[in-house]
Amino acid sequence: MEPAPGHPPSRPTPSESLLGAAHPLSRVIRNADAVARQARVAIMLLAAALAATAGGATWAPAADLAAALTLGGLGAVAVALHVRARWEAREVIARGDEHLPLRRAASRWPSGW
Repeated sequence: MEPAPGHPPSRPTPSESLLGAAHPLSRVIRNADAVARQARVAIMLLAAALAATAGGATWAPAADLAAALTLGGLGAVAVALHVRARWEAREVIARGDEHLPLRRAASRWPSGW
C-alpha cells in the first residue's frame, strides 16, 4: 500500500512485521485501524454538529443525522472486521508454527520476556 501524496509512509504494525503486509490478518488489522480513525473523525463531527444544534444552527440537525448514520455504518464494519480478525487469528494458530517467523522475532525481545 503506497502512502497518499504528501504523507509519510506508515510504520508496519506488529502483525505486519511478523506475518507480512499481504497476510490476511495483517490486512484486517490495518483496515480495523482505518475504521477506528474514521470513527474518531465522525465523533468529532457529531460533537461539533450537536454543539451547533444547541446553538440554534438550522443546518446542524441534518449534520447530526449524517454523523450518527456514519457512526452506525462504521460500527457495523468494525464488528465485521473484528469477526474476520478472530477467524484469521484462528487460522494462524491452526496452521501451527511452521509458517511464522516467531523464533527470529523472539530473539529480538529482551531476555526477561
